Amino acid sequence: MKRRMLRHLEGHARTVLPAVRARVFGVPQGAFLPWSTTVDDPDVGPVRLTGELRDLPGADSVVVLVHGLGGSPDSAYCRLAAARLEELGYATLSLALRGADLSGEDFYNVGQTADLHAAIGSRHLAMYAHVFVLGFSMGGHTALHLAASAADPRVRGVVAVCTPLHLHSVQRYIDSPARGLYRKHVLDGLKAIYAAVGARREVATPVDEIRRVRRILDWDRLAIAPRYGFTSAEHSYEVLSVAPRLGDLRMPSLLLVAEDDPMVAAELVRQHLPRRAPGLEVHFCEHAGHLAFPRDLDLGLSPRRGLLGQIDGWFRSLV
Repeated sequence: MKRRMLRHLEGHARTVLPAVRARVFGVPQGAFLPWSTTVDDPDVGPVRLTGELRDLPGADSVVVLVHGLGGSPDSAYCRLAAARLEELGYATLSLALRGADLSGEDFYNVGQTADLHAAIGSRHLAMYAHVFVLGFSMGGHTALHLAASAADPRVRGVVAVCTPLHLHSVQRYIDSPARGLYRKHVLDGLKAIYAAVGARREVATPVDEIRRVRRILDWDRLAIAPRYGFTSAEHSYEVLSVAPRLGDLRMPSLLLVAEDDPMVAAELVRQHLPRRAPGLEVHFCEHAGHLAFPRDLDLGLSPRRGLLGQIDGWFRSLV
């Protein structure tokens, strides 16, 4: 019991301290170009997508970065990953899923791959021979959906970091009283996206009602379900959860799980891994919090230590 409590506290510290450090000291901005393309949505029509493109002269590979729920390309983990990947020789596109840029065009759901397909197929990425997708937290959930669907043949592989596989179980976990601060952080980001949409067009649930939401369950019930045609939040979890698709992945996929993650419990991931998933490589990482891994992380994937060093080795094994 004492050891479990200690690991629990370590998970919180490993998760929170890097975020505090990034807020106090900032993160590398680097040089990037504003990027945009358009995706045609069957319900709302053309939707403009934006992001941050970092070209790298001579690079033949580009990594599409997908932020987590309520995040954006401005999130520290996206900025840090883009900077490190540039050092390793990759161009990057940090994609804002629809609405994450607060443009008010629309808002995304976590099973929606249309934005990723549009980004990968955009003219700005046409020059790259190899495309990889790196999704953080719920962004990894979207990335795994891409891996289970027909995609551009240039897409060599997908990485999901600290990613839940079963939406209803993680909703119950994050909605528990002990996760209040994390839940508020995520919901604040989602509410800002919804308010921007509500300022531009009519929405199914009034913005003021969404502002009063205190649970992920209510966000999914009041925002996601009516926008995407689900009968309830539970119905959306059943349809959008990637867990049932993991046995049929169409491209190599890597899932990295933090043992001490206070937002996406490792045990919940274990429970929903299929017995057979030939396209999926899974690593459970010790001494790691949510999107926070030790600098000397060594999973045997590369001589380079650390999260991005290991991912780089896995990418290189695919080309």
